[in-house]
Amino acid sequence: MDRVGGMLAFVRAAEAGSLTGAAETLGLTASAVSKAILRLEERLGVQLLLRNSRRLSLTDDGALFLERCKRVLAEIEAAEDAIAEARGEMPRGRLRVSLPVAFGRLHVLPLLQEYLAQNPAVALDLTFEDEFTDLIGEGVDVAVRMTRNDPPDSRLLARRLATSFLVVCGSPAYLARAGVPGTPDDLRTHDCMGFVHSGRPYDYRLRTAGKLAGNLAVRGRLCANNGEALRDAALAGLGLAQLHSYIAGPEIEAGRLRPVLLGHVADSVAINLVHPRQRHASARVRSLVAFLVERVRDPAAWNAFMARGRSGH
Repeated sequence: MDRVGGMLAFVRAAEAGSLTGAAETLGLTASAVSKAILRLEERLGVQLLLRNSRRLSLTDDGALFLERCKRVLAEIEAAEDAIAEARGEMPRGRLRVSLPVAFGRLHVLPLLQEYLAQNPAVALDLTFEDEFTDLIGEGVDVAVRMTRNDPPDSRLLARRLATSFLVVCGSPAYLARAGVPGTPDDLRTHDCMGFVHSGRPYDYRLRTAGKLAGNLAVRGRLCANNGEALRDAALAGLGLAQLHSYIAGPEIEAGRLRPVLLGHVADSVAINLVHPRQRHASARVRSLVAFLVERVRDPAAWNAFMARGRSGH
């Protein structure tokens, strides 16, 4: 491998935490990756990686060199993309994409299948996770993030895809059996299912008299770390659930779920498409961003019940 190839092997090994993971990404053997990194270390006169039987880790010199390598490789990639674009070639290469679990599966994955069909020279590595990752540190090219009031990160570019609301809802059968709550306090007598995040169930987020009433602690017999699972449990009549409108909206429109306490819905959640500024020059990043901004479905269908509820219909 040449010098650039050694840098690429080093970056992929640092990101994967193993020579094997880097080899799979690069289509090489682990031995070839190891030799390329060793030659790079010999040329620099420093050790970049600490090797043990389980996982690679960065030395202090390695951590400093890693960030520089990423910038150099991004510039090389951008230059190659610019030449390809000038020649009218289609985007090519591999993109690492991070998606929230439910929204990614329901509303992004079907579109990515279409994108791949239109761009046969592009490959996608998808990660589904609700935790925010360090896009730059993890080498992620494009991510979908759901935020409320997060401060902007100057290293990232963001485009709004859609808006979602958190709505409390239940099946008609459950509400006929347990009654319809008229105030947030009434939820304390209901079986309220919880979304688990970072090891604990979220409290319900509601407003009272136009102000955020704080997070309301509720109790229920079922908790899950997946919104689709909570939707299915609500459809089965197991209790109330506070769900994003992109999950609950279609079921509400079909009459399979009924929203409650619409006058107490808290502020909306923004669904944004974000990517590192340094990768904006990449033709394949720009092509995917433009495609998703254009193709993510207008969320009016998810949120139609909100407009009806606020108008009294």
